[in-house]
Formats: sequence, structure tokens, C-alpha cells
Amino acid sequence: MLEQHVTGDASFSIHQYYLATGDTSWLKRAYSVIAGIADFWTSRVSIDSGVGDFVIRSILPINEWSANNSTVYDYGVNNAIQTNGVALHSLEWAIQASQILELNYSANWKLVRDKLRMPYNEEMDIFLEYDGFSFEYPICPVSAILLNYPLMYPMNNSTLRSMMKYYSPEPNRTCDENPGMTEMVNVNNWIELEEFQLAESAFNRSKHAACYGPFNVRNEVDLYGHGGIFINSHFLTGDGGYMQAVLHGYGGFRITRDGMKLNPILPNNVLMLKYRGIEYQENKLEITVQVKSVDITSLKGNSTLFILFNNGYKTQLLTSINLPRISAYFPCILYTNESITGQIL
Repeated sequence: MLEQHVTGDASFSIHQYYLATGDTSWLKRAYSVIAGIADFWTSRVSIDSGVGDFVIRSILPINEWSANNSTVYDYGVNNAIQTNGVALHSLEWAIQASQILELNYSANWKLVRDKLRMPYNEEMDIFLEYDGFSFEYPICPVSAILLNYPLMYPMNNSTLRSMMKYYSPEPNRTCDENPGMTEMVNVNNWIELEEFQLAESAFNRSKHAACYGPFNVRNEVDLYGHGGIFINSHFLTGDGGYMQAVLHGYGGFRITRDGMKLNPILPNNVLMLKYRGIEYQENKLEITVQVKSVDITSLKGNSTLFILFNNGYKTQLLTSINLPRISAYFPCILYTNESITGQIL
């Protein structure tokens, strides 16, 4: 009952679907859910009179091992970072959706959005798992790193790097038996930091250590670390994590308000990745990443699609385009609005 981040996760998914499709008719039908989630978060906060910001108390974070502490099991923690992050996103998205549909929205959404606490240690340059966090009890899975991926919460690379080091797998601090999903978040974050060897290490661990048993399906628990406790459980969350590492990590795909970001790289010893049937704003694309080039091909185009490159050059995608895989072109953004003003990075 206390693990309420799933409410905000639903709002995040709705937002991603709208950004990918631009379907305003669907957004009208979904708006009551978006608004209801925003109202839920405004009802869930209380004000810290000593500081003047809003807080969310008594939450079980994504770090479910925090419940090994009997006090947390009974009462939860305050300001679990991913929960507050996704609540913040839910409120901002509800405001944006209202503006898109030209609807009035609650003033409380903006009030809470502007003053919701995000636990941060300035000296260490990290976001904390929750108020008063320490490694008294091991954490599993780490939730602070989810701020960057998938939530895309704005932060400096230095902060992300500090968090990736601080929360890296280590005995008695973080769980080491859950490569199925946690390691895939590490893959995407390390790639964003251009730490490709660390990304590959995390990717390979999840790819091999979590697949075992007579049917070689993906499990939640690392065979090598813990002997395969849940043999053949077929951990669907781990399947989703694997696909996201290939698509959002090595493919570098991100769906944002400005467009679909593409910044692909190849894993070591892989000569080609082909992404078929990528749908964005009524377009269907095939994207082929090779050692020296990237091909973007339009399989179906029902709306005009433009590409804005890292060097500022802009062109319309007609049928296909072949690009050298160099920093002058990547990252790039594919978008349908010719008056784009957003930033690529």
C-alpha cells in the first residue's frame, strides 16, 4: 500500500505515449487519469513548516529492501527520491496536458511542483535515496539513478557520475543478485556518461548471469552470485530492461517534448544493429547502425519529419539518409514541428 510510485509511473507512461504519437484525441480521453494522478499527489503531500517545502511521508520506495528495517516496514520513509521525482513529473505533465487541451488546471499542481523536496547532498553531489538515508541496510534496487533514466530529471553529468559511483554494486551496500533489471538502468546511464566499458560490463552481466535453467529464460536472481534461487521464473521486468538497454542505451533513443533523440553506439564486437518498425508521430522508421555510418529509412510517412543534427544542420527526411557516425551529426533529434526551438543535448 505504501509503494505508491506506480501511480506516477502510469502518468509518465501516458506522457511518453502522447509524445510518441501526438494523438490529441487520445489525450482528451486520458486527461481524467492525468489530472486524477496530479490531484492524488497534491493530496499526498504535507508542508514542512520548518523549511517551507512540500514532503511526501510514509512511502515504501523502489528500494524494497529498506523494509528490512522494521520501522520502514511499518511506517515507510520520507521523500523517497524516485517517488518524489515521478510525482514532480506527474504534476508538470498535468499542467502541460491542460495547456495542450486549453483547459484550466488546479493552482495546487504548480504550487506543489515548485516546492516539492528532492533530497540532495550538495557536498557529495548526489540525490539521496530518501531523507536521512545511510547504508545501514543494503538497498535493492537502487532508485536514485532512475531520476536520469528513465525519468530524464534535469541534472549535471557530474551529479549522475557521482551517483553512479556512490550507488555502484558493492557487498553490504547494494544487492548484487539482481542484474535482470537494475543493471540495465546502469547500462543506459553509463552510456550517457560515455563510460562504454562500464556499460558493456553491466550489459554482459545481465545478459549472461540472469539467463539459466533448462529453458535459458531470464530470471531475477544472478546464477553466479546466489545459485539460481528462482530458477525459470521468467522475470518479465528483466526482459523489459534488456530491451530498453538495446533500444534506449545502445540505440540512444529518448522521446522528449522536442522530438525523438537518437544517439546510437555499437556494443563491443558488434558490427551492426538494426531497429525495425520504430514508430514516431505517424511515421515508421528503420534505423541501421554500423561501425562507420547510420542509415535512417522512412518505411511509412504520414507526417513531415525533420532531423536536427548536432552541428545545427537541419533537413527533411524524405525516403532515407545515410550519415557518418561522427559527433557532428549525433546526437540528433527527429521531429515534426519545423519551428523547433529545443536543445539536442
